[in-house]
Amino acid sequence: MPIAARYEDLLLQIVDRIRRYVSIFGGEGTCFLSLDPDQLPPSPGDMICIVAPLNGTFGQDYFTGGGKEQMQVDSGFVVKIHSPLVLDEVQREADFLTDQSLGVISVARQVLNILSEWAPTNEDGDQIIRDLVSPSSFSFTRSNERIGAVELMFRLNFDWNVTSGDEES
Repeated sequence: MPIAARYEDLLLQIVDRIRRYVSIFGGEGTCFLSLDPDQLPPSPGDMICIVAPLNGTFGQDYFTGGGKEQMQVDSGFVVKIHSPLVLDEVQREADFLTDQSLGVISVARQVLNILSEWAPTNEDGDQIIRDLVSPSSFSFTRSNERIGAVELMFRLNFDWNVTSGDEES
């Protein structure tokens, strides 16, 4: 059985893993956590990666059997990769998709590779999710009809540690 996880630690590990293994997102300004995966910084000049949590549900059978010690969550997160290419010409759309340095498909492949079948761990090396991270869907989008992006959705199934932190148990 996995060790219960602090939800915030899971989300920060996802961002950290992307920054560490996808070189284009090596800095804080190019890959970050947000509630809104469409919330771009003003005038982004680089490819931007935003990790956003998705809604989830609590497993009632687990809670009935284990209470706060087994608060199982079925949830997920989105990784949205925004390209700096302005899609104002037909050829730009092909570049947006397939260019080796600015194309979102090659960057999405890297993100899928490093997050799929991965299990975040705690400082002792114990797995803190029930199932390995797995992709669930993807979509290509446009913001304001000019900026393109790819959204990668992932499943995240874990036991939420609600008894640790600053508040009393």
